[in-house]
Amino acid sequence: MLAMIQMGNFMFGQFYLSNQVDRENAQNIFTKYIVALEKWRFELIGGATEYDNSFVEIQNTMHSYEIDSYLTYEYSKYLSFDSGVMYMNVDERDPLQVDQALVMFNVVVNYENY
Repeated sequence: MLAMIQMGNFMFGQFYLSNQVDRENAQNIFTKYIVALEKWRFELIGGATEYDNSFVEIQNTMHSYEIDSYLTYEYSKYLSFDSGVMYMNVDERDPLQVDQALVMFNVVVNYENY
């Protein structure tokens, strides 16, 4: 929960799922592409991680990758709509993680009280 609060104020903010970056000998690379128009915003994030595991059994040089895409439409200063798809593919030899897919739809209302 702390990580979600730090990354943004959305229930499921636009953040990288983690892609095994906290594992032993993890080496991660990612790229982000953004297209911003007047009321639309599109983001594409892709990354790959090479990592080891010795928690359950010793496995060396495992790989995982993640692809996330987000689309936002700002209807007004106070109302916007977000949608996103996040997918992480984990090495089949990994005993601790499984492939993950998440689809999200958000209605965001901004209210400021000074």
